[in-house]
Amino acid sequence: MYRILLISLILFTSFFAYSQQSTGLIPIEKFNSDDLGVQPHCFDFAQDSRDAIYVGNKDGLLVYTGVWRRFLTNNATEIRALAIGPNGDIFIGNQKGFGYFTPNDTGIFVYYPLDTLLPKEQQEKVNNTQLVLCKDSAVYFVSGKYLYKYYNKQLNIIDLEGEVSMLSIVNDRLLIIIKSKGLFEIIDNKLTPLFTSDKYFYKKDSTRIFKIASFQGFGENKIIYLTSNPLKKELRILDLKTGENSVFRTQLDSIIYRVKIKSFININNSILALRLENKGIIIIDKDGKFIRKIDKSSGLQSDVIESIFVDKSNILWVAHKTGISRVDIFSNYEYLPIEKLGIKNTIEAIKLFNDTLFFAVQNQLSYLAASTYDQKRTLTLEEIDDLSNPKILPIDSKLTRGQGCYGLLNFDLNNYRSLLIITNNNIVEKTESGKTRIVFSESGRKLFQDKKNPNRVWVSIYPKGLASIYYNNGEWINEGKIENTSYNIFDINSDKDNNIWMGAYGLLKLETPVFINHKITNPNIITFDTTNGLSANDTYIVHSDNGNVFFASADGLYEYNTKTNHFTKSNYYGNWIKNHFSLRFYKDKFGKTWTVSYPDDKSKIYIKSFTPNSEGTFFMNTEFSKQIKAQKFFAICPYKGRLLAGGTFSIVYLKNSVDTNSSNKVNVFINIIEKTNKKTLFGGTYTNSSGNIVSSQSKASVPILDYKDHNLVFKFSGISNKVSSNLEYRWWLEGYDNDWEVWNKKTEVRFTNLHEGEYTFWVQTRDIYGNESSKLSYSFTIIPPWNRTIWAYISYFILFIAFVWGAIQYSTRKLKLIITQATAEIQKQKTDIETKNEEIVSSIRYAQRIQEAVIPNKIQMGKAFPDHFVLWKPRDIVSGDYYWMMEKDGKLILAAADCTGHGVPGAFMSIMGISFLNEIAHNPKVQSAAAALDMLRQNVITSLNQEGSKTNTKDGMDMSICVYDFDNMIMEFAGAYNPMYMIRDGELSTIKADRMPIGIHERDNNSFTNIKFNMHKGDVFYILSDGYIDQFGGEKGKKFMTKRFKKLLLEIYTKPMADQKEILWQTLLSWRGDIEQLDDIIVIGVRV
Repeated sequence: MYRILLISLILFTSFFAYSQQSTGLIPIEKFNSDDLGVQPHCFDFAQDSRDAIYVGNKDGLLVYTGVWRRFLTNNATEIRALAIGPNGDIFIGNQKGFGYFTPNDTGIFVYYPLDTLLPKEQQEKVNNTQLVLCKDSAVYFVSGKYLYKYYNKQLNIIDLEGEVSMLSIVNDRLLIIIKSKGLFEIIDNKLTPLFTSDKYFYKKDSTRIFKIASFQGFGENKIIYLTSNPLKKELRILDLKTGENSVFRTQLDSIIYRVKIKSFININNSILALRLENKGIIIIDKDGKFIRKIDKSSGLQSDVIESIFVDKSNILWVAHKTGISRVDIFSNYEYLPIEKLGIKNTIEAIKLFNDTLFFAVQNQLSYLAASTYDQKRTLTLEEIDDLSNPKILPIDSKLTRGQGCYGLLNFDLNNYRSLLIITNNNIVEKTESGKTRIVFSESGRKLFQDKKNPNRVWVSIYPKGLASIYYNNGEWINEGKIENTSYNIFDINSDKDNNIWMGAYGLLKLETPVFINHKITNPNIITFDTTNGLSANDTYIVHSDNGNVFFASADGLYEYNTKTNHFTKSNYYGNWIKNHFSLRFYKDKFGKTWTVSYPDDKSKIYIKSFTPNSEGTFFMNTEFSKQIKAQKFFAICPYKGRLLAGGTFSIVYLKNSVDTNSSNKVNVFINIIEKTNKKTLFGGTYTNSSGNIVSSQSKASVPILDYKDHNLVFKFSGISNKVSSNLEYRWWLEGYDNDWEVWNKKTEVRFTNLHEGEYTFWVQTRDIYGNESSKLSYSFTIIPPWNRTIWAYISYFILFIAFVWGAIQYSTRKLKLIITQATAEIQKQKTDIETKNEEIVSSIRYAQRIQEAVIPNKIQMGKAFPDHFVLWKPRDIVSGDYYWMMEKDGKLILAAADCTGHGVPGAFMSIMGISFLNEIAHNPKVQSAAAALDMLRQNVITSLNQEGSKTNTKDGMDMSICVYDFDNMIMEFAGAYNPMYMIRDGELSTIKADRMPIGIHERDNNSFTNIKFNMHKGDVFYILSDGYIDQFGGEKGKKFMTKRFKKLLLEIYTKPMADQKEILWQTLLSWRGDIEQLDDIIVIGVRV
């Protein structure tokens, strides 16, 4: 694992230009031998189109894609120089020759020597290849006194007749400096001398140029170089058009003779990085102004540097004998540990007062010692070292000396300004003149200047309470403590109505305070807790923005609703801050709000900014993020276009204008895919059909794997253009997984026992700021094992058909014999069953004739009731529903009954019922319909041996019995469950029956109810069983129901009785449709 450090760099530099000396810390990654996996001595760098980094190393070629891998040359020698060819191949120069690395079919880099293309006598002259450069489609190698040009797979040799000090491309011109010969341009494989009259290039032994940089800040067609005259070393600029040669003045002019500049490079067309001999790196800007020094004391691997390189993201790579340093030279933040500044405790507050930065530290009030070196024309080495070690010094005041400081406030009142300081025992004021005095004789936690009356300052007293002090004509007035504020108050702010809000373990509100003679009158303190929607046991930070007040806790950001007196989560800044704890807020002069925030698990620290947009919402940007649990920032302060944040371990400086999210770039790489036997399926580098290195897999390179290779291991990694980005990964095997894996730190995933099919492995990375890389994929196909191929299935099918045919033939012969025997037996059984069935049906038919014989016939019914109908429809041949009629004492008795069951069992019950009714009708003791039912019930219970209400035998019958006294026009009715319907003058009435049967029942000791009433001519009476109204049918298959039956009766009661019968039957047939008749049916209608 590589170790992440922060090196001594930039302190107070602007984002727009590196124009001030800098001594802060910016991120750097250090890679030693353990990280590299090889000897740490490195020489040169290159970067391809995928943003992979290549390093020439003592043990071969190193490739960095977030992890390090090594590839060897055929002669296993160190690689001193390298460059990326036009198709992405890596051309290298080593101690014994030169050649190139290109990926094979599986994406693994393989080395091919090129010096073997030379004649044998020329091969012997190739030894240490120090320079490699690519221009257009050609590659140039410098070895000894020869320049080799590789083009169209051929090598051309150019004899330089001298040692080369530099080969470079400037404005698309290939320039070369040959020691003791001068500056040349290579045109058509020939050396063309430039500026032969220039004394700096052609006076022998007077000049040695180490590096040429195409530096845009010097204009077009200019180069910068260093003279090597021991008495007068200087940087100079040469105009390639005019030949003008001038001195490049810098703040290093006085020390150039003491430091040997080995090389320098252009970074982002705005600064130069000068590689020194055994003294690290010095950075200067395009005006020659010193920016910073980078050396071992500030975090590099070593002061001895082999080479420096800047990649496409302006990351500075440094090669050492002891490893590699990766420097985020344009980091949006800078960092200084407090111990480097001479601070031993937590920074509680930072304020800029009188152009001086003051720090409230738990053990002292301190200030940053100002530097004036940026005004000097030149700097000494000692001054450069001082700039690299800024110090924060204690204030020499008896009121603050030895006192802990816990808070600062810039008191600003018209033309009067001062700094208020919270110490252990007092509130101390420091004026612009430097004088100090005590303004409040107690310590505090927080100071807040009243927005409505800025003369007043509110003081959160330590340990508990709230007070106010008032500035008047040069004096401070103690206005005293506020009643009912005995709480631990951590923060104070006010809303647009000048209510004073206090953050504690909960919230307090002092409603618009009124003072008379510097004494508050009738202060009204309101407390808020969980009953008002706040989370329990949380401390609250109070923030005000455009008159809106917000309350931050560990549970998120809240806002207050005055109408409901309730707090709810606030969407004012968006969802992120709504659900995270924001410890500090600061709103700058541009309207941007800055916060120090933490996720739920406190595993990271964020400094985020919220910029208002035209839509009334905010654009959130992560300006700083670090994977650290213990760090906390308690102080935020603007300073020279930057934001300073101080806390437990460090001070962080943020460039106020940087849009970190848009500038960050993250790349993901699939480094290796291993098959079941640990053989490599894919080595990490894609190529297209032309052999060029590309960033994604082509369709032609999708492999087809045998089924035995169904266990695969994917190893991947990522690179961010911001150092120390703490990358996370997610992946998805399309064709296997349902969705993406959640983000995590794993860089390897294993899939086992994959089935045959087509798969695509997707992987993506993101940095600590939430910037996501593009999705990278690798597709492959696993063919099925032979036993699951199409030919296997065809074979299986043919074998199955043959087996089935043979089985059928065998079974057919055997079955024919069985069928012949069984057919004869079945025919005999069929004949027996048919005979018995005919006998049973014949018996039931005879029972039908018996049942029909005991019920009243049509003549009897017609004589007794001239205007009537009987709709009697047994479900089977015989019926459990029956009707009975008898004349007694000049009265007609009519009954309709529904026996338990239907068919033969029901018919038996009906015969028994008719028999009992005939017997009861002749009994002189029975004088009413109800008495008849009582006696019938007793006979049924006795005959069926029913005992108790819980007997298993529930057989019996439901019945309606009517007694017609036509002489006196009186109707007498009694019913067992079944009612009687009467229609008189168009109105239907229901004569209800008792809710108990004729049979055993829990109420069988109760007598049936006898109902008498007068009949009128024209009355129509209907009695029935439940078979009609319980019949299922209709569109939804439901019962006919009583309500529908009553409605039908009202529609037909005026019609002749015979028509009513037919209508009732046809209606029921239409209702039930294809549904069978479910029960026996009996409906009797009589018109008086």
